[in-house]
Amino acid sequence: MTRVSEAEHCGLRAFVLESATSKAVLLPSHGFNLAGFSHLPSGREAFDPPHGGTYAEIPANAPFSKFHTSGCDDMLPTIDACAIDGAALPDHGEVWSREWNAAAEGEAVAGNVELRCLPLRLEKRVRLDGNELSMEYRLSNLSDKPRTYLWALHPLFRLEDDTLLRLPHGTGRIVNVHPSDFLGEPGDIHPWPLAAPVYDQEFDLSQAGKYPAGKDFKFYVKGGLFRGSAALEFPRDHLFLEVAFDPGKLPWLGVWISTGGFRNSRLIAIEPASAFCDSPADARSRNTEAVLGPRETREWTVALRWTQREKLVKNDYAW
Repeated sequence: MTRVSEAEHCGLRAFVLESATSKAVLLPSHGFNLAGFSHLPSGREAFDPPHGGTYAEIPANAPFSKFHTSGCDDMLPTIDACAIDGAALPDHGEVWSREWNAAAEGEAVAGNVELRCLPLRLEKRVRLDGNELSMEYRLSNLSDKPRTYLWALHPLFRLEDDTLLRLPHGTGRIVNVHPSDFLGEPGDIHPWPLAAPVYDQEFDLSQAGKYPAGKDFKFYVKGGLFRGSAALEFPRDHLFLEVAFDPGKLPWLGVWISTGGFRNSRLIAIEPASAFCDSPADARSRNTEAVLGPRETREWTVALRWTQREKLVKNDYAW
């Protein structure tokens, strides 16, 4: 059984979902942000507190990097700021910075927001069942024209020195999309997990906590996804934090890592996405765009799940 209650979190109205083994905190005023997801038996928390310890009021079209940069939210209708079909789309999209309409519905919390930059409405229903947090989405086109968009999950998980990244079974290569002296230029391709980046020596890319310090990186799984699952492994706790989704509906998977290059923070984001790579304009140029038809509605679900190592379905991952 899950208990749903209202509380205060860092001075903001919050919804709290709590089972016998997990706890989640949602902030409707700040993008329906998942501000906390903790595994109670181990005491492990998925997310760091907000940058600076507080949540500032966010003006319209604000740059994401200037605000709390914590928790898990949604990037819609873009990741990078861009223009498409005459509309200007803000940095990291619009919905992370907006106040959502939200209410408890039995053992779930439901929220929705209508975008201003495009005629779209995003709905999300969040449920907690034991160690699994399920986020059920519905995206609606409110216009009589087709709309190109990009949705991606944006969970800024804590990154520790021994954190391991597990990508879906069948992953053989990744493609870099962010220039660095480690993974090279955008478009450079590396085998997974053992790669020979620019340093000309073999490196295990699954050792996310050991990437060069003071940098940030972004890459995508190259080609189609065989499984809709990726995870972080925490060896000391024999614990995994899994991100599960339907690759038929979210066919792309990005990973962003900061080892201190972004606001001196150590973070890792596992980002299932509707399109490749970081804006609908770029996706259109690559013929990988996601399009919602006139008055069309699209649904998908993403789950975050704490899993003990001995209960992991190991065939879901590339080792």
